[in-house]
This record gives sequence, structure tokens and C-alpha cells, in this order.
Amino acid sequence: MRLVHLAPFVSLLFAAASLHAGAITYDLTTAEDANSVGSNPDGVWQFLGGTTVLPFHTIPSSGSCLSGYAGLSADWSVGNVSGNCIPAFAVASGNGPGSPHDFLTGDVIVHSQDNGNGGGNGQAFVTWTAPVSGTITIAGVIWYAQSAQTRSNDFTLILGGGPAIASGTVAYNSAVGNSRANPLDFTGGGTLSVTAGEVLTLEIQKTAGQASGSIDGIDLSVTETTPSGVPEPTSLQLLGCGLGAMALLRLRLKTAR
Repeated sequence: MRLVHLAPFVSLLFAAASLHAGAITYDLTTAEDANSVGSNPDGVWQFLGGTTVLPFHTIPSSGSCLSGYAGLSADWSVGNVSGNCIPAFAVASGNGPGSPHDFLTGDVIVHSQDNGNGGGNGQAFVTWTAPVSGTITIAGVIWYAQSAQTRSNDFTLILGGGPAIASGTVAYNSAVGNSRANPLDFTGGGTLSVTAGEVLTLEIQKTAGQASGSIDGIDLSVTETTPSGVPEPTSLQLLGCGLGAMALLRLRLKTAR
């Protein structure tokens, strides 16, 4: 009988897992561009109106809250009845109005809460949930994307229950952030420690004193680095598959004796 030593297989599996450990970047726009079925949450990302996970609405099957705006034909929103459906998020299916365009195909768009149009539905939140413990760096952009209106929105970025790590205002007349060509860039305060399940929250709301919210273009990117020897989820899946294959090999060898 030929002997098969399993130790080399174990070494290779753990080596493969360690190769996958390190930095992984999670980008909101990239994730939602690929989210053809409108899942929410979509992996680490989630859209909320207050504490409500926003359902997905399309045309023509169920209508869409933001369908009255050029380039927006589907969205995640509180409802699909005009007058009570925002806050809402969308991935632009076409270029927006304006010259230059307020947003382009594939951009992630948010309409903040109004006083009358869904005023009791809570603020607009996009969240990222840490899949594992490690450290993160954050980068984001936001811009005013409703050139037909003279309004503004405020944004706040918070990790866990801590204080704001980024905040600002984008308006039709902002020096920075007034258009897609002139977005406001923000970061999250350097390198931050996170634990598995900890939530990063970007809140977008109308500026105090305004009756109506407005549309913004947003993107948020989180790069997470895991400590040496702590594999990312994909590595854990690889390791699990490998250990299963090893168990099957041992069973076959035992049966062949």
C-alpha cells in the first residue's frame, strides 16, 4: 500500500490562507454597480432610512421613488408612492440632468429626507460592517447633484458609537462639492482599529432650516488590513474546503486498506 503523508497538504493550505491575509478594499460604487438584483444588504454594505432596511423598487414592476429624475429608474427607498418615499438611494442607470451632468451612469445617488415627502421616515444612512477585526482606512467623495435646485445636504461619518470622524456640507454654491467635477473628498481620520461586526455609518441629511432635502452623489471606500496570521473570509473558506478534502482523502485511504 502506498503511504500518503498529509502534513504537506496542511502546510500548503495554511500557506494559501496566509497569502490571502492582508488588505482588502471594499468600494461602495463598485459593489452596487455589480448588484443587479438590488440586494440590501449587499455584502458589507447596507442602505437605511432611519433604522429601516430599504427595499428595492424598479420600473415597471413596482414603480420607483426617484423615477421622475433623468437617469434614475430603480432605487432602494421607503416606498414607491410619490410624496412618501424618501430617503432613497439609487445606482444611476443613465446620465443625470444638467450641463455638465449632475451624475453619470453607475454613480451611487442619495436623496435625503424632506419635511413633507417622507419626513417621518428617518435620515439616509449607508453603512459598512467590518467582516473581521483589523485596521481600516477610509476614503470618500460626495457632491451636490441636483443643479435645478438651490439646496444643500450635510454629511457625517461615524465609526461605531464614537464621535464624528468626518463631516461637512455640500450645496449648489459650495466652493468644494458643488458638482461631480468638483467633489468634496473626505477621509476617516487615519488608520482606525475595528472589531468584527463594528459598523461605519455615513449619514446624509438636509441642512437645518430647509424644507426639502436634495440629491447627492456619493462614494465610500474602506480598506481593511488584518493582522498577520488572521485570514480574511475568503481565506477561511479556502481553508475549510481544503480541510474537507483532506478528511475525504483520509476516509478513502482507510477504506482502501
